[in-house]
Amino acid sequence: MEVVGLGGKIRPFSLVVCVSLALLIFSVLIFQVAQASSSSPDGYTSHAAIYIASNDDFVIGQNGVTGGTGTQSDPYIIENWAIDALGGNGIDIRNTTAYFVVRNCLVENSEVYYGICLENVVNGMIDNNICENNYWHGIYDNCGSNNVLANNTCRNNWNGIYEDGSSYVNLANNTCENNHNGIILWPSFNDNLTNNNCSNNSWGIYLFGSSSNTLSGNTSSNNDNYGIYLDNSDNNTLSNNTCRNNGNGDIYQNTSSTGNVLSNNITTSTTPWVWIGVGIAVVVIIAAEILVLMRRRVTYRFDKNAYCYW
Repeated sequence: MEVVGLGGKIRPFSLVVCVSLALLIFSVLIFQVAQASSSSPDGYTSHAAIYIASNDDFVIGQNGVTGGTGTQSDPYIIENWAIDALGGNGIDIRNTTAYFVVRNCLVENSEVYYGICLENVVNGMIDNNICENNYWHGIYDNCGSNNVLANNTCRNNWNGIYEDGSSYVNLANNTCENNHNGIILWPSFNDNLTNNNCSNNSWGIYLFGSSSNTLSGNTSSNNDNYGIYLDNSDNNTLSNNTCRNNGNGDIYQNTSSTGNVLSNNITTSTTPWVWIGVGIAVVVIIAAEILVLMRRRVTYRFDKNAYCYW
């Protein structure tokens, strides 16, 4: 064994020790950098697409599930993932009744399908996620019931949020911008839309064949076509919504839509106005100018029991 001599020169053994320590420190730094690179700059952790086909697939440590027991007080948790959806759905949950929450996830870049997909799901909550740059829908809820979609941001999708045959779903405080449709109900029943912002889309909020829904406190402005559009949709309640500066009209309902109640909505004109279609659409403008537009509509009524299979 050689050590440092009296002249202060480093002997071979000490040199080996120093080099070994340097390599160890370098390896630790490389490992830390590699660990950091697995997370997005926003604090998400990268994860493959998630698929849950039934309650049995909610397993902690698998399928993106990080905790919970599936009860109302202790739902299963899927959170903090960054998912590049590519050729499929980013998060796909089907045929479940267990309580669960998907939160704080970034789901993007599905080239053919959806960011988050719920099929035949009840008791789900989709909270504070970002769904962007997906080919079809940012969030898709098909035949769902008793679900909550809240605080999500959906942008640069074809549809921001698509409720398809759903009922008793609460949509609150979502931001849907730069999509073709911000929020679309086609068709859905007894849903509540509260304080959502659907601006800078082609269409803001669109209801087709949907009835008994409540739209309150939403903002739907600066869309290319309409702020809120009711097509063959009955007995909906619209109150305290703000719809301004939309290209073709702020609030529209055709005469195949009956029994809708509109109150205290703020539109571009100083006096709130509504377009009524199917033979004649009457537009009341601030200067009381009346435009008559000829439109034809086919009456549509929807049988939810024949559409949803649960």
